Amino acid sequence: MGVLTDYFAANGAELAKADERGVPEKVAKVDAKGFGVIPFGQLAKRLLGKGDGVEPGQPLLHGDDYEWFVQKIVPEMGAALAAMTDGEIAKHAGVLAGTDDLQWSEEVTIEVLARLRELAKKAKKGKRDLYLWCSV
Repeated sequence: MGVLTDYFAANGAELAKADERGVPEKVAKVDAKGFGVIPFGQLAKRLLGKGDGVEPGQPLLHGDDYEWFVQKIVPEMGAALAAMTDGEIAKHAGVLAGTDDLQWSEEVTIEVLARLRELAKKAKKGKRDLYLWCSV
């Protein structure tokens, strides 16, 4: 079983509803089971040249033993995700797909990256922040 991972766009009130069960039902989200913190960080290094794409420090929300947590995606990463072209998505997917931390097909990786791009665009348009929810 992989790490359960959702990426979502939310305002403060919506964010507060995230918990061990996941993210609020009515927010824009991408179910990306397996594309957790490590693959996302690898993508951030490719897009930004530094960092892991999330705010440093403790998660914003988390379970008592960190069995689930929410991290805020830095605005620069959201902008980079929204700006990815189809060609860039294919290029990054080709590199990330076969890594030990992901082990997905290139096609599945392309699909998830394209969905993350659309989520980032929706977040920008709706003036929402992007977040990463994980449950291990």
